[in-house]
Amino acid sequence: MTKSLSAKVNIVKLLNNQVLVHSIYPIIVKASDYGLEEGIKKLKSIAKLPSISTAVPVTFSLVFTK
Repeated sequence: MTKSLSAKVNIVKLLNNQVLVHSIYPIIVKASDYGLEEGIKKLKSIAKLPSISTAVPVTFSLVFTK
């Protein structure tokens, strides 16, 4: 399953034809966007947890080489 998301990034040119791209702010990934709500409910029940977040912040740092 895929979903397009937008992110503010910082891009830095490195040595050896490399570029570093990293997120400036976290992207919030929601379980509901990927049909994972029922799985989270089952995990919460099996693990006997009072709650599990259905949205999580995600950051990234990537190095691209030409």
